[in-house]
Amino acid sequence: MKRAENHAKPYQTFEDLEVYQVAREFRKAMYRVGRRLPEIEKLILASQIRRAPVSLTNNIAEGHGRFDFLEQIEFMLQARGSLEELLDDLFLGRFNPSSLQRFNE
Repeated sequence: MKRAENHAKPYQTFEDLEVYQVAREFRKAMYRVGRRLPEIEKLILASQIRRAPVSLTNNIAEGHGRFDFLEQIEFMLQARGSLEELLDDLFLGRFNPSSLQRFNE
């Protein structure tokens, strides 16, 4: 009888996590959005549009560093909350997914 192979990935840093990598790219895109806002919206929204994605990646990283499973979940929920907050800010700035595409080019 053949022994089953262990396909578990070795220990990862938070930087190896796919969710963190995607969040970093998203953060970069949001910085581009913040730089391209009209002047009036820069005063109101630019700072928040920069801070929320930083909170997103910070919470993923901190949650990864926690050993207690419930604490890990808590930080992932905080990260999700930061993302929802940012989406609300984008709606306030009258952005939609199609208008965000031009900022990624």
